Amino acid sequence: MMGDVFTVLQVVANLVIPDRDTCSPCDLPGLTRCDCTATRVNCRDRGLTAIPPLAGCPFDGITEITFAHNTISSISAASFRDFQLKLSNKAEVRLDLSANRISSIDPAALPHLSRFTDIDLSGNLMGSDSFRGDWSKLQSLKQIDLSGNRIQATPAAICQLPNLQIIVLSPDHALDDDPLDHCSHSNFLISPLIFPVLLLFLLIR
Repeated sequence: MMGDVFTVLQVVANLVIPDRDTCSPCDLPGLTRCDCTATRVNCRDRGLTAIPPLAGCPFDGITEITFAHNTISSISAASFRDFQLKLSNKAEVRLDLSANRISSIDPAALPHLSRFTDIDLSGNLMGSDSFRGDWSKLQSLKQIDLSGNRIQATPAAICQLPNLQIIVLSPDHALDDDPLDHCSHSNFLISPLIFPVLLLFLLIR
């Protein structure tokens, strides 16, 4: 009797918990509505309200993960916990969280984002107080897009990023008094929408 119960439990476990050696990211329970290829996990516009657990299957070879155009409100400490990504040291890995409702990032989540080289947080609800914790843990990050948020001044935490090369901010925020002047290792970029405004300004002078 006990043997039969154990067999049933084992079958159920095999159905619920993917085999780490053979599964793909889209086999994870929270990603079944997403599309996966050898290099991309696409969860764009899937009605997600939170980032699903990503533990249980390796993301080997994945170079882009997108959760864009959902209603995710935060990046919690558990969002990328036990996230497995094996790539060569020079591989570029992009995380697209654009067009959500993200207003906060748990400082405990930052170490779990350290493998990404490009993070798109544009079109969210982040303010200057959203950047708490030690951002220097994002040692691989080279580019970050913060345009279309509620940032009133350049977040000081951004300057903690040791390998950052490109920051994208909205035009109205890009004209602050401190547009990353103290971030000498970064290139300060603004949205392309600013260029028609600058041209009009030059014409009416």
